[in-house]
Amino acid sequence: ALARKTGLVVAAAADRIHEASCPGFETALVAAFHTLCERPLGRDPGCRGKHAVVRTLDALMWHDEEVFLRGVRLTQPEPSWGPPVDSAGPVRARSLFALVRLSWRGTPVLLADALVDPLPTVRASAARAVVGWADPMGAALLRLKLHTGDEDPVVQCEVLAALAELVRAHRV
Repeated sequence: ALARKTGLVVAAAADRIHEASCPGFETALVAAFHTLCERPLGRDPGCRGKHAVVRTLDALMWHDEEVFLRGVRLTQPEPSWGPPVDSAGPVRARSLFALVRLSWRGTPVLLADALVDPLPTVRASAARAVVGWADPMGAALLRLKLHTGDEDPVVQCEVLAALAELVRAHRV
């Protein structure tokens, strides 16, 4: 099923692997992700397959950052009534958490970029990811975000909660 070129089929297979916490499928998951990134609107509308793959690889503690680096930068504008809608937000957010887990060297830059992502869900996830980064310097990123503001109240709440957690943990 992971070799199929249909996002829903790949998502179903990745979800079963995730639920069973079953290692051994990592390379097939990586290949599926890359396949779904080719002609993404035709193969994986809504990014369900790509999101399931990234989530499963992260849960399996996949150590190669290549997929996550591609995922954190992924956008997929899809037709809608009005302007196109980016369906890749969950992929970017989950990839960011995976790169934080891996302590990837460019994490601070990725966190800063995600805190100003066009999608509020990605910005809120980025605030939570700063806490996962577990670096006292994360407080500086969150304070900057707090001072510049955000039109979405959920994002503001996530930033405040993350900052409070960092202050409590690191006394910054």
